[in-house]
Amino acid sequence: PLADENRVISRLGLGAIRRSPRPGIRALIDVAGLSSDHLSGRDISFGLAPRINAAGRIGHAHQALDLLLTEDENRARSIATGLDTLNRDRQKLEERTRTEAMNAIAAQGLAQQRVVLASGPGWHEGVIGIVASKLVEQLHRPCIVVALGNGRARGSGRSVTGFDLHAALKTCSGLLLGFGGHRYAAGFDIEPDRIPALRDALNLYAAASPPEVFEPSLQVEALADIDEIDEQLAAAISRLEPFGPDNPEPVFASLGLEVVGRPR
Repeated sequence: PLADENRVISRLGLGAIRRSPRPGIRALIDVAGLSSDHLSGRDISFGLAPRINAAGRIGHAHQALDLLLTEDENRARSIATGLDTLNRDRQKLEERTRTEAMNAIAAQGLAQQRVVLASGPGWHEGVIGIVASKLVEQLHRPCIVVALGNGRARGSGRSVTGFDLHAALKTCSGLLLGFGGHRYAAGFDIEPDRIPALRDALNLYAAASPPEVFEPSLQVEALADIDEIDEQLAAAISRLEPFGPDNPEPVFASLGLEVVGRPR
């Protein structure tokens, strides 16, 4: 959670990254098309972190380590470019897996279950967690993606506010070879033939939760007149960064408006 000392550490860390003398950090910021002067928490989450994570997901983690440790400008640029390529490969792999998972969900009629669990052969274990996150955005309910291969199965799940995925898996621990995580994200190993039983057990557990937990929602902090939304407000909000769990970016609503064109 980005609250209390976690938020302080993250905010100080964000400032340190902006000022970092390390060639690898500067090179990564550059290949991501970002600016050190205006680097935000969102830029870290969606620009820098995915490129670093791509090494461990579909390459080898030593590539990211080498980037962070090197003091050579040319080598830093070469590694950062390689990580950028890996990240694009990861995105293609992720999209293919997401499409196959959605096809499996549709074919089995799983989309309306309270906990959606999709499994498929050949899915890359390095992207199933990201795919689960995408499915949560699309289906508005806890989603688990299980990769099958070589007689084993590994799952990764993401949840929604109001549903503790780790607690749910704990009640099914007798079906699992092992599991871990927290309320919003968890992973496990399981024998392939136990997947249907796990799906049933998770949905039985979820039946005790209120139905609104599994419906799309938008948390609005306050109503704001359109004239109140200006650069001064944006600057005030930026002082609350970095945003994340337990410190979400505030959402304001203005009523009676009509969209008349695309932002420039």
